[in-house]
Amino acid sequence: MKTQQKQQRYEEPTFDLQKDEKELVDELAERQAKKFPYPRLKSTQLRKFFGEVKDLYRRLTQGQDYEKQIEPEFKMLRSKVYYAHRKSGEDRVPREFVDFIDNGVKTVKNKEDFEKFVRHFEAVVGFWYGKYGK
Repeated sequence: MKTQQKQQRYEEPTFDLQKDEKELVDELAERQAKKFPYPRLKSTQLRKFFGEVKDLYRRLTQGQDYEKQIEPEFKMLRSKVYYAHRKSGEDRVPREFVDFIDNGVKTVKNKEDFEKFVRHFEAVVGFWYGKYGK
């Protein structure tokens, strides 16, 4: 029962490929950033995961193959965020952030989806630092 109550507390992440890209980088990104609880989400954790995504994007723009070289590492982010959450707990990697990464990775099905997620994540980070974070 306690687990059910805890799961119901969280809202769904905002990354949704059915939404217009303008909305993904504006209203939805701002809503997502507001969901990350400050000071529980540590900026080091946010930078770590965003840095990994941006590095994968940089490699993609330099010509690496999405399916063979980028996608496998991108899919690994799910296990990494769950590990970080378990290791450091709600004090550094709150469930809302885990859900955001988990949903994003599961939603991305191809190179174009990945590029949309990168832009959405970048906007989320900007809003979090600018309005809700440190």
